[in-house]
Amino acid sequence: MRLVADSVGVSKRTVWRWLAQAEQTGSPEKPDRRRFCVTDEIIEVLADYQGNVKRAHERLVELAVAAGEEPPGLTTLHDAIARDLDPGFMAGLRQGIPAARGFDPCFRRPPVARNEVWEGDHKQAETVVMMPDEKPSRVWVTWFVDRGTDHVMGWAATAGSAHRGSVLAAVRMAVLREAPYGPAGGLPRLVRVDGGADFLSKTVLRAFGLLGVPVHRVLSARHKGGVERLNCTSMTRFFADLPRYTKAPRLDHRHRVGDQDPLLTFEALVGRLGEWVHKHNTEHVIKRTGMTPLEAWQADTTEIRPEPSAAQLRAFMLESDHSVHKITSHGVEFNGRCYMPENGVGQIGLEVRVRWMPHHTHEVDLYTFRSNRYLGRAVRRSGGRHRPIGDAFSAC
Repeated sequence: MRLVADSVGVSKRTVWRWLAQAEQTGSPEKPDRRRFCVTDEIIEVLADYQGNVKRAHERLVELAVAAGEEPPGLTTLHDAIARDLDPGFMAGLRQGIPAARGFDPCFRRPPVARNEVWEGDHKQAETVVMMPDEKPSRVWVTWFVDRGTDHVMGWAATAGSAHRGSVLAAVRMAVLREAPYGPAGGLPRLVRVDGGADFLSKTVLRAFGLLGVPVHRVLSARHKGGVERLNCTSMTRFFADLPRYTKAPRLDHRHRVGDQDPLLTFEALVGRLGEWVHKHNTEHVIKRTGMTPLEAWQADTTEIRPEPSAAQLRAFMLESDHSVHKITSHGVEFNGRCYMPENGVGQIGLEVRVRWMPHHTHEVDLYTFRSNRYLGRAVRRSGGRHRPIGDAFSAC
């Protein structure tokens, strides 16, 4: 006994206990340690209470007491769940299948060249601004990011709620390379968006179709990680420093830090956002590439697809009712309002087609109805039959 105990490094009493266990079980193998395990019945109780371990434990205690059994302790239940159930399974019970997918491993997308894939998204800014009519409003930002270089190609800021006009304005800025846009631009090979109604509207899909750009809809936000990362970066690096940040630390249950600061005007927000986007493109070094987005764009020698001219692109980005309108002495009547052409001298009686940017009622574009030749803009007259409805929208 002493020789065996010294060989395995235990006491003689332990060797005697091993022999007694072997005589009792009929096997020299070490018996498995008895421990509490998660069963299917426990999983059903966890599912009934949406992954709330505390409430599930209370229910298990009630069932054990009713059956005359000893209930498990709360710590024992927590340890068993951590040992027997996956984190993704518990996240699915608490928040649903999309949360569970966040714990699944996935491959990293292969590197792509510039303009090969763009990703677009809306993001509501966690701040409140003052509009020209002296009413506070929330702001939405729409932007497109080049997946290969992380360059912010185009963006648009919209007060109230984003719409298809926001998408079209951001696309126009992203494609153009002439001043004040560029130097990055051109047409992408693919645009990746989620299932938002604005990005999949008929107007936006028609515009992308005219530009020859296919649109791919992803089923999960993690499938367009480039623009989602930009959304998070903008919150922590830009919007968090603005007045009236709605996610600021709480002072009590009613007040936050800075909630008494004067509101930033919408025009000032647009200016600051443009400066931040320019700084992101020209100064922020991306860890993946080791360069700024603009440097990575200029270092890539991939051929750029030629973009349409500004006049053609403007036509692509506008809607039309495909109806005949005439230029009269009062201008062009459209949607209950009168618009005066900028170049309407000698054109009274001319049949024209009206195109407009969605939610922009201050101006329209005029085209000849037969040949579709661009005639210029027409500006809305003040004092029309309808009260002017302004949409607080701005894009740089």
